[in-house]
Amino acid sequence: MTTKKWPAISLNLMILLFFASLLILPLGRLLILAFTSEGQFTLANIQATLSRPDIGLAFGHSLFLASLSAFFAVILAFILAFTVNFTKMSALLKKAIETLALFPMFLPTLAYGYSIIYAFGAQSPLTRLNHDNLILTPFGPQGMVIGFIIYTFPIAFILLNSSMKYIDMRLFTVSRLMGDSRLRSFWTCLIRPLLISICLAFIQAFFLSFTDFGLPSALAGNYPLLSSLLFSQMQGALANFGQGTVIALLMLLPSLLTTALMVFLQRFQVKQQAKSSFVAFAGRAWDWVFGGASLLIISLSILVFLPIFVVPFVTAYPYVMDFSLVHLQEVFNNQSLISIYQLTLKMAMLTALIGSVFYFAMAYLATRSRIAGRVFAVFHFLSNMTNAIPGMVLGIAFLFIFSGTPLNGSLWLLVLVNLIHFLASPYQMAIQALSKLSKHYETTSRLLGDSFIKTIFKVILPNIRHTIFEMMSYLFIQSMVTISAIVFLVGVDSQTITTSMQSLQQFNQYAQVFVLALFLFGTNLLVKLIFHFLGSYDFSALRARTSHYKKRILSKKEAISLESNQLSTVEHTTNGE
Repeated sequence: MTTKKWPAISLNLMILLFFASLLILPLGRLLILAFTSEGQFTLANIQATLSRPDIGLAFGHSLFLASLSAFFAVILAFILAFTVNFTKMSALLKKAIETLALFPMFLPTLAYGYSIIYAFGAQSPLTRLNHDNLILTPFGPQGMVIGFIIYTFPIAFILLNSSMKYIDMRLFTVSRLMGDSRLRSFWTCLIRPLLISICLAFIQAFFLSFTDFGLPSALAGNYPLLSSLLFSQMQGALANFGQGTVIALLMLLPSLLTTALMVFLQRFQVKQQAKSSFVAFAGRAWDWVFGGASLLIISLSILVFLPIFVVPFVTAYPYVMDFSLVHLQEVFNNQSLISIYQLTLKMAMLTALIGSVFYFAMAYLATRSRIAGRVFAVFHFLSNMTNAIPGMVLGIAFLFIFSGTPLNGSLWLLVLVNLIHFLASPYQMAIQALSKLSKHYETTSRLLGDSFIKTIFKVILPNIRHTIFEMMSYLFIQSMVTISAIVFLVGVDSQTITTSMQSLQQFNQYAQVFVLALFLFGTNLLVKLIFHFLGSYDFSALRARTSHYKKRILSKKEAISLESNQLSTVEHTTNGE
């Protein structure tokens, strides 16, 4: 073994130790607690939990709602992606659809639930327009299905939109030359190549709905779901940790199966060439149908979130709709809520900064180091493993490991759980970006005498700058809106905005809840725009302009100095005469 490999091996060992401490050990502790009681191996917890009638009911409800929501989310996402890629709608409208489709990602699922209550509740304007008849029941399965669809269709849209951009358009040309109808071309040339992506989108939407805690916390009511039962078992005076760990394992099983299925299906995904400008389904009928459906989907989505942007600015929604800033003033005057907002910002920024460095190091070791062949499979497995673990299960595992330690209830514990919980997506971003770079960068740098650190900062990072800032943006936004992974870990001095929203809801302080949701939305949108600018702006042009202005200033200074010297010489000569 050459000494040149030792830095990579040392870094690899530190990463593996990190995972052993924060992933393997907590999950092992969770498993042990499920099968032990008072230090003895027993199946009592399993038997007691599975014999409860509400467990089977909650498990069935969770599977049903997640499947139903994922089905409709994929359909809606497909309509939006098709409109963007295969119709002759205006470029501005397509860009608006792409942007507004991601709107729900800037808000926590708790806010979805509260907004659905205000949008469709008994006192909502929609209900009054419908002669006091509810359009849908916000509490229970109807409201949660609406919430889950809104929550998951942005993710499904990202997957399908990305896949549609790489459909081989030559297939449509061949299909038309063979005399196929538009419907046959639609099935053969579009649906069949997208089947794997559609399945992946469905599985991802199912996983997100099945493991979410925010929406059930707001809308479940007396409708039992696994996430709400798990929370009730782990909190309060009647907490039962033994049965709570068993429920956590029940939640973990479908998640592991769906992740394993995703990994299996990804093997059959074919990478296509970039699509041409040819629009396969150009025609007024397709434009009107899919364009109108997309506008309807976006409009209804915005309608659901409308209370978030209205309630903070009226006196008493929906009774007194006069403009008022009293709710904003209440939050601004509440130093406790301001401190919570500041702490949430700090948590999100620490997660974004530390996570980006950590995931970049992992991806670099897995793709470009001297031991890449040995660690790639290990890191890929760990990435899939973190993606398979629901946030609530991970939070409970951390609770059992760090209870009684200095980290318990601290800001740093929230950062650590976020680093594990959100690893999969930014790690894959870094892997894809680094894999596209030339393999000869490091060799060329060594021949030129550059150090490894200089190569990273002068060559590697500038070439993947956009990806690095996308990773930071993703981590920041996810940390701001998360609740499932941290709900069991927050302490008195480490409350976040999402956990505070849950507490305020218990006291019917919905106006303050919506103000906090507005803060979250504005912050996430602003940070997204900043990181996008930092990742996309051509700073080389700025440096060139700056250099040009500096040269002009220096030349002017030299001209002024020369002119001043000439005047001094003339004056000196005149005085001498």
